[in-house]
Amino acid sequence: MVGSTLSLEDRRALEALNFRLRTILPEEYQDTYQSLEPKPMKSAGLKFDAVGQVAWDEIWGSFCDLAMAGGPPHKGALLEPGTRAAVGAEPATQAQVAAEICRGIALATDLEAAPSEAAGWVRVTCLNDAMAGWLLRAITMENVAVRVSGGRLELPAAPHFRLEKEIKNVVTVAAKTCHYFLGHLPMTQRRRIAYLFATLDDSSPLIPFPDLGICLSHVEDIASGILLGLDKGKVGEAYVISGPKTTVREAIGVVADATGKKAPKRALPTGLLKALTPVGPMVGKMMGQPPNLRELISSADGVTFWATYEKAHRELGYEPRGLEQGFHDMLAAEGRLPDSAAA
Repeated sequence: MVGSTLSLEDRRALEALNFRLRTILPEEYQDTYQSLEPKPMKSAGLKFDAVGQVAWDEIWGSFCDLAMAGGPPHKGALLEPGTRAAVGAEPATQAQVAAEICRGIALATDLEAAPSEAAGWVRVTCLNDAMAGWLLRAITMENVAVRVSGGRLELPAAPHFRLEKEIKNVVTVAAKTCHYFLGHLPMTQRRRIAYLFATLDDSSPLIPFPDLGICLSHVEDIASGILLGLDKGKVGEAYVISGPKTTVREAIGVVADATGKKAPKRALPTGLLKALTPVGPMVGKMMGQPPNLRELISSADGVTFWATYEKAHRELGYEPRGLEQGFHDMLAAEGRLPDSAAA
């Protein structure tokens, strides 16, 4: 039994996590989340009003049909925001998609929604920070990209989104999770959630697998390396096109320095992750981890994925940017650098 191998510190961490899960889950799931299995969701068809627009507030007879234990409405790959290039190539279509998503969310949730200043996103104004934090965690489980800033939630939009597919899925997850927060969580529990999130914000998060060895490469360097290989590479030779060697802990520290934030120092105990393997599908996405925690642990605990690009440098002239510069360029492109560091 995994529990018998846990240290006292791991046991306390597991108890704390169980308390947090009970705090944020609706009452009907608090004592059963370990045995829950996702079930297929019923797909409600679109309804249209007299002028031919989707009547988003009339589609679902009961939001409880969209059970939190049900499978995500968006199946397959993570539903992500449109890239800057895609949005820039079709600005009119992007505007139409964003407008329809915002209209649907406003009708289905009574929350204010508008296109975000960031390309590929729409912004939803929640009632408070606690609601935004809860919706963030719930929508993460729905296979839809989401991010939060204060009491504002951002959901994806892209020119290729179709009304009956991706647009509907974004509106659905907003409607479903908002209903659960407002309709299934009593005010006293919402206050506990607000206190829990405030406590988590004040404490340093834990780093999973801090010593995992990786090579991080900027996408432009990879593209440059491929071209160099085509131009200068020798037939029959193999070249490693990668970036500098690092660890998860070091990479997080570089990002923290670049964004002016405090880097976490404590590691997430591997024993705790092992204890959570039976409930991985339920809590994995809440923790930012895949559902198969056992496979994750075996591939990341005490493992290094390091390779040297020395041969590519010597024979091709390949010269990737350093870790700091690579993260700076990536964060700048995503608009996540503070103004003082963006130049």
